[in-house]
Amino acid sequence: MKKALEKHIKECKHRIEIVKEYMLLHKDADVSYCMGNIKEWETVILALEKQIPKKAKEDTEESARYCKVHICPSCGKKFTGESLSNNCYHCGQAFDWSDSE
Repeated sequence: MKKALEKHIKECKHRIEIVKEYMLLHKDADVSYCMGNIKEWETVILALEKQIPKKAKEDTEESARYCKVHICPSCGKKFTGESLSNNCYHCGQAFDWSDSE
């Protein structure tokens, strides 16, 4: 699944480059329309990247009773527990809990 997501991200980035090249070659291009397309592809990229699981970092400075505190690798917000959720409660980033004890 990770490879498929990375392929889609690469395709979206390629589409952004095509729109940018088009704007450079066609000075009469509708800039607001082109920038709208670029913003849409950037939003798609962000959504796809959040589906690729990342490891949460353990917060060694803060703790909660009987729970570990972790930090989301995408938004930097803290949450308690381990393997309780597959996604960040704040931003939706998918977590990779493999190799966690």
